[in-house]
Amino acid sequence: MEVAKASNNPKQMSSRRHLPKTRTGCGTCKNRRVKCGEEKPNCRRCVTFGSICDGYGHLYRQAQAAQGKRKVIRPLQPKDSSQLIKNPFATLFQHEKESWYFAYFCSKTSYEIFPDFGSGTLRRMLLQASQDEVCIRHAIVALGALDVTNEHMPAIPNSNESHSRHQLDALEQYTIALQHMKKAALSERQDFRTAILGCLATVCFEAWNGNHTLAVQQIQVGLKIIHGHVREILATRARILGQPSLGNDKVMEADLLRAFVGLDVHAPCDPSRAAIGPFIFDEEKKQYLPHPTNVFELEGKNTLSLMPEYFACIEDAQFYGQALKVQTKRFLATHRARPSDSWNEFGINEWWGQWDKLSRFTIVEHSRICDAIFHWNLAFQPLWKKLKSSSCSTRLPAVKLNLQTRSLSIALLVSGIDHEAGFDTYTKDFLKITNFAEDVLENTKPTRHNFILESSIVNPLLLTAHKCRDMAIRRRAIALLFKYPMREVVWDGLFCGKVGQWVMGLEETYLEDGRVPGWARIRGITALRDGSGKVTLSCAQRTSATSEEVVTRRYVIYECESLSFRKGFKR
Repeated sequence: MEVAKASNNPKQMSSRRHLPKTRTGCGTCKNRRVKCGEEKPNCRRCVTFGSICDGYGHLYRQAQAAQGKRKVIRPLQPKDSSQLIKNPFATLFQHEKESWYFAYFCSKTSYEIFPDFGSGTLRRMLLQASQDEVCIRHAIVALGALDVTNEHMPAIPNSNESHSRHQLDALEQYTIALQHMKKAALSERQDFRTAILGCLATVCFEAWNGNHTLAVQQIQVGLKIIHGHVREILATRARILGQPSLGNDKVMEADLLRAFVGLDVHAPCDPSRAAIGPFIFDEEKKQYLPHPTNVFELEGKNTLSLMPEYFACIEDAQFYGQALKVQTKRFLATHRARPSDSWNEFGINEWWGQWDKLSRFTIVEHSRICDAIFHWNLAFQPLWKKLKSSSCSTRLPAVKLNLQTRSLSIALLVSGIDHEAGFDTYTKDFLKITNFAEDVLENTKPTRHNFILESSIVNPLLLTAHKCRDMAIRRRAIALLFKYPMREVVWDGLFCGKVGQWVMGLEETYLEDGRVPGWARIRGITALRDGSGKVTLSCAQRTSATSEEVVTRRYVIYECESLSFRKGFKR
């Protein structure tokens, strides 16, 4: 019994401790589950215990089996260098915020501040030039920072910087850009395209910031650069404006020059030079050549002579509409404007002189442009019927063209009328201009920008606010200028709204049966800038219907600035 009890006690039974199988030892030690010394060719443990060592062949067989199942990985081969796409702006910026402002300009600003016609080409040229030209790159960064400030966008991601910081960044980058532009100009190694792009960027910054005088000066600088190449352009017989449907060998330069065609009408003309024609006698060449200030005017004449019977696309309509705009604005500025007394004085809707005192050349020019506008309207009508009921993206460019051409037609046709009552004939046209402007502004409200390098809305509304004496239409035009404040090149919408409001108040003081009498109407307005943002408006108005006495009315307006850079900073 005692033996049985002893055999049933587990503590008294001897047992062998089990160990996990060894993975790298010989076959014998692996089966015995003992530590293998892994000596070769036979392990010492097997030799000591007198066992036959199975060796390590099983390890090689397992390795070969695993290698057969493993996926074959090919060595990396270098790619063809032509397939490598590098980010051209990866190492061009010293700070992250510069890169962020640049990206903001590329993704947003550049799509909104350039005109509808040719904006893609201008954008590409600026971005391409920014890779090699430091001045263009810093100018783009400055415009991006200026856009962030004006749009009240949130601060740079992962940053606590305020909007005032964006203002300082814009000024700093713009100052650096100006320094590099000056350095490049002095070196005389700057090519034509870079110089004009620099002028365009500078005009954008100054005009956007409300510096009218500096913006106009930059326009004049750009025109001088272009006029320096006028003989080369004429020698190669290259077209300056280009035509979308005909094509052009120098498309990039044509689009760049076309942008300055629109800016040319904002540069003041020399009132002391008689308008005897667009030619001057070159002593060197012993022949008459186009006057530098009339290069675009001469090219516009050639362009209008090629106008088709019908426009096949909106691009052709825009192209010839732009040429009409230049021709009309240049005519009104050089042939019908009252001479200015000083460099900082300019007229607003100010046409003077009697037709019987004008030269034969002026009368012929007026008739030629009127015929061109009539031809344009006929060519545009089939396209307008097709586009006016289409989507906003295709309709609005056509609406802007219709709006612009109607206002040009009114300004040109009545420029030879001595009495302001002649504008009453165009009341229906003023109504259409107001309706068109409201359509554009309402439908572009979500993406509307407060600056654009094109004059298409503000000027027609100012003409309506000044020259339309229908009380309802006039008030609608003024209300649109205040409701949608925007700046088109050097024309500020709020400023023009105040001008229209002032003129309306002066004229409607003498209402007769709800109408402004002819004697009380104001023909032209003169604006005098003092350089500090103050503008003095003046106009002449008769005192009564029975008297020829004329008094001068004056009104002071302070221009609206988008940024207060000039407070505390000096360039």
